[in-house]
Amino acid sequence: MIDFISRALNLPLLDPCLKRTGVFNQGVDFAVAGSTALDTSFFQARNIPVPIFNTPLSAQMQWFKDHLKFVCRSPSDSAARLQRSLIMMGEIGGNFPISCILIYLTSFANPDLEAYDQMGCLREVNEFARYHNYYLHRALHALRQKLKRDNLNVVVVYADYYGALESVLARAPFLGYDRRSLLKSCCGIAGIYNYDGRRMCGTPGVPVCREPEKYIYWDGIHMTQKTYRHMFEFLISDMLSKMQCVW
Repeated sequence: MIDFISRALNLPLLDPCLKRTGVFNQGVDFAVAGSTALDTSFFQARNIPVPIFNTPLSAQMQWFKDHLKFVCRSPSDSAARLQRSLIMMGEIGGNFPISCILIYLTSFANPDLEAYDQMGCLREVNEFARYHNYYLHRALHALRQKLKRDNLNVVVVYADYYGALESVLARAPFLGYDRRSLLKSCCGIAGIYNYDGRRMCGTPGVPVCREPEKYIYWDGIHMTQKTYRHMFEFLISDMLSKMQCVW
């Protein structure tokens, strides 16, 4: 998703912050795939397994602070740079309509047809995602009020990933997706969703579809590039309108 934002702003694709030969004069990426918002200690205390390579949000925030010290000459220089910056922050994935993602549809399959909505997504699982997003909205509102009281020149907007993917699903046939493959992965094997967690995309013998542009989902967890582009168009229009920017 960030690649489409960079291109729309006429910026180069962002290098990851730990890349030794990275060029950071126009942006930097701190994201780590599969990372958690909460610290690893939270999960360990509850006997919830997490990968040993987990890099939680707190670690990424520290990289961000270290990067500012590296590229800025002083606190005032840092403040000036941040005033001119667009910063996207947050846990990506939990705020999707997660029950429309093939890994969840496979994991929580239900024989009761009433458990699914008109798009084939699991109702109760999506209710959980909406519950998360409701409290995220409340937290962002409180943050905006604090920034306003402190007279800080910062605009905080909510990136509606839930609405973005839901919009693609609802308009899928009109966007050129294959009606028969709306809930199937392009790269996958077996099952009604063409997804098997024991034989993931990239595993020997797992095929790739010939026309990815007709699929919403790439591998059962991630979307195709076409889907991300449509989601980006929804997000950037929604976010810029909230920031009172002309698009």
